[in-house]
Amino acid sequence: VYITTHNETVELMRKTVNSATFLDYPDKSKVHVWLCDDNDRPEMKQLAADFGIGYQGMTGNTHAKAGNLNNAFWKTSAPLVATIDADMILSSDFLMRTVPYFFLPKLEKEENGTWRQLAEDEIDPEYKIGFIQSPQSFYNPDLCQFNLYSEQNIPNEQDYFFTEVNVAKNNDNASTYAGSNPVISRQALVDIDGFATESITEDFLTGLIILQAGYRNLGIP
Repeated sequence: VYITTHNETVELMRKTVNSATFLDYPDKSKVHVWLCDDNDRPEMKQLAADFGIGYQGMTGNTHAKAGNLNNAFWKTSAPLVATIDADMILSSDFLMRTVPYFFLPKLEKEENGTWRQLAEDEIDPEYKIGFIQSPQSFYNPDLCQFNLYSEQNIPNEQDYFFTEVNVAKNNDNASTYAGSNPVISRQALVDIDGFATESITEDFLTGLIILQAGYRNLGIP
């Protein structure tokens, strides 16, 4: 789990880091949380130490958030990577709701609704999961809600995008990697040489390149 920070306060980061330490998982020893700081600040290193998580600091970053993520990515080895923005608070079931999708290529659903594990010679080598994008939900109103004084009358556009639009895009294998709250296959990132640095919207471009590399990507509500 990579939590990225640039110039956010310790107070803000503490909430995000704290939530990541309460993630449910069958084997908690396989969950590694990293605070990725592209300003190499002593107070962030201390915050990571206070919570018993890893710290990846750097200076002179020329590729913004993508450079920060790549710095952590090439120094770690977990088969799955979650990228979390500084202002996010994870629900404890985040990993339990996303990681199981990576087993889909090895499973088949029977007519009675049960799942069967495929034999090695039954697995389609072309069926690979690239990333699973979970929703981002904001408690503050979006611009339309705020400007129209309609927070109670119209839905938040972020909620609509993540729970309706991005999920519907699964039909065309066109779901968007939205920067925060996905889980991504390390192999997919290795295949595309890490997070894309050619654009300030590194998340969207990285998702497109993973798609181009032949991976199946999913948005979940």
